[in-house]
Amino acid sequence: MKLQDRINQDLTDRYTGREIAAAKSLAKLIDVSTKGLPQHFVGKGNAKTILVMLNPGQDAASADKYFRCATLDYDRSSAKAFISSYIADKTYYGKNDRNREDSFDIKQAAFLKAWMQSGVRLPSRFPTDKKTFLAAKEAVLMQKLQLELVPYCSSKFKFKQRDLSPLFPFVETMLEEIFSKKRRYVVFCADLFQRVFKSYNKHVGEMVFAFGTGRKRKILKEGGTRCGTCMPVEIRFQGKMQKALIANTFASHALSNGYELMEKYGAFCFEVFQAGD
Repeated sequence: MKLQDRINQDLTDRYTGREIAAAKSLAKLIDVSTKGLPQHFVGKGNAKTILVMLNPGQDAASADKYFRCATLDYDRSSAKAFISSYIADKTYYGKNDRNREDSFDIKQAAFLKAWMQSGVRLPSRFPTDKKTFLAAKEAVLMQKLQLELVPYCSSKFKFKQRDLSPLFPFVETMLEEIFSKKRRYVVFCADLFQRVFKSYNKHVGEMVFAFGTGRKRKILKEGGTRCGTCMPVEIRFQGKMQKALIANTFASHALSNGYELMEKYGAFCFEVFQAGD
């Protein structure tokens, strides 16, 4: 299923007052919001750079409760209009939310600072100058594409069983979107992607995700022990190939507000991506 088709299906479910069927299909594997506003993407559809997250990290019950509030400004004249409002909301979210500081989005900007020709134009003094944070946040939200493997909210992404097959339709939607345009950089921002992709390879019986020779590690602070790790990946899909990288340490709480450390980690990941082994 392509991303637009999934958006149409999920938003039509909510527009008509139904629970999201695709979210309910995950019930045996993970608890997610079935009545809240999903987040399939944020940013620029044809961006050179894609960062892929596991899912929106909002409590499922809270997302369900505040659906009406989250869509207060949406056009409800028809399902089509409602979906158009959603797409505009997610495309221009960075501009519309430009005055609110958010540590997760600033963290993304710090990670991408060293990625040359990423298409994300960050202030030169970022992240050392706090006055640049809001401009950096707007740039990273507007000029790259952020995808969610699962677009439904939950506070924890924890599996209830070993069988990951309920995730595979979402892996395929993600692949369709990645390969819908020419991309320069694709980064998967959680350690768990490695397990999901290995399971998917086994499911389809071919090496869609071909991993490098092993995890790469680097101490991020001189004299310290905090280590950043990442894994190069080559994606092979429908006769095409895309270089990518799993940023295993991206979700570490130790890097959540350590923007200079995150910048160093991003620079290390860029070096590994360039080397591609």
